[in-house]
Amino acid sequence: MTVTPPPPPGHEPPEDPYRGDPGAPQSGRGPTPQPGGYGDPPTPPGGYGQPPGGYGQPPGGGYGPPPGGYGQPAQGGWGGYGSGGTPPGGVPPGQPPGGGRSGDPLWSDDVGGWWQRGMEVFHRSWRTIAVLMLIGVFIPSVILGSTNSLSGVDLYGASMDEYDTEMIGRSLPSLIAALIVGYLTALAWTAALRAAVKESVGESVSVGESLAYGLRRGLRLWGWGILAYLTVVIGLVLCVLPGLWALFALSLIAPAATFEAGSPYVRSIKLTHRNFGGALGRLVLAWLVIVLFGCVVGLIGGAVSAAAAVALSGAAEVIVLILVQAVMSLVLIIPSVWLVGMILCTYVWARGRTEPVSAASLSMEADR
Repeated sequence: MTVTPPPPPGHEPPEDPYRGDPGAPQSGRGPTPQPGGYGDPPTPPGGYGQPPGGYGQPPGGGYGPPPGGYGQPAQGGWGGYGSGGTPPGGVPPGQPPGGGRSGDPLWSDDVGGWWQRGMEVFHRSWRTIAVLMLIGVFIPSVILGSTNSLSGVDLYGASMDEYDTEMIGRSLPSLIAALIVGYLTALAWTAALRAAVKESVGESVSVGESLAYGLRRGLRLWGWGILAYLTVVIGLVLCVLPGLWALFALSLIAPAATFEAGSPYVRSIKLTHRNFGGALGRLVLAWLVIVLFGCVVGLIGGAVSAAAAVALSGAAEVIVLILVQAVMSLVLIIPSVWLVGMILCTYVWARGRTEPVSAASLSMEADR
């Protein structure tokens, strides 16, 4: 047995820090694994073992959608700003800067859509508009025609020398009747435009409600309408082209007076000239239909009146002329109802090219 001599003084070995711990490694030896200890795990093949304990598969086969509204992006892009979205304050892609929408019942950017919208107004609102035109245009026109026939004054066929005091006195009732008819026509147009807009957004309007609205707002259109009428007449008298220009430029005065504040005279000119080509094409097409329809009715009525003038005389002739005038006015209600829709859709199109407008916004403007 070999006896190890003690170390020389001053060279004692350092104290073992693990002395007294049965699981501590002994000097000069590797660690002694204990039952249930953590020793060095064996290295698995491939170098990548299983994840540490406690990190198994997520519950339910996955982690599910993230909380609090972080799901899939909206259709067309995140937040609706992709190909199908509309940024705040902007307009849908492919639409004009005025904010018109292709699904609006009154707005369309192409001529075919404009025609279709106008026909839809006719089919949807013809009953209401026809009654309003019957009250505001047909009956007053018959009264005016009867007044002219009974007075025996031809205001258009007489020369300046024939306008003596007696003739002016006899023509005064016709002039007053013409002013009254003009006011009632303005009333009917104002009420008809509002009714067409209201019914386009699904609201139901009665004839009485529409007439009450026309009584309140028709006076405004009547005053501006007189100025527009004088402008057209003076333009036609001085030279035909200025009159035709005035007829085109002031064609939107009725809806401008109905839905907007300010001067409808100036507003109509701005709307038509800001979109000159499109407005000219639409209005010429609409007025061409009206003129052709009126020519056919006028030719038939003129032939009947001429035959009555040859065959009849006195009171019988006057009665026939009044009846012919009544029938012609009644038939001409049809294109008048149609024209309301076409003028309205032209106005919405022209206004929608530069500013946001829709049937819903017009409905609110009409109630201001």
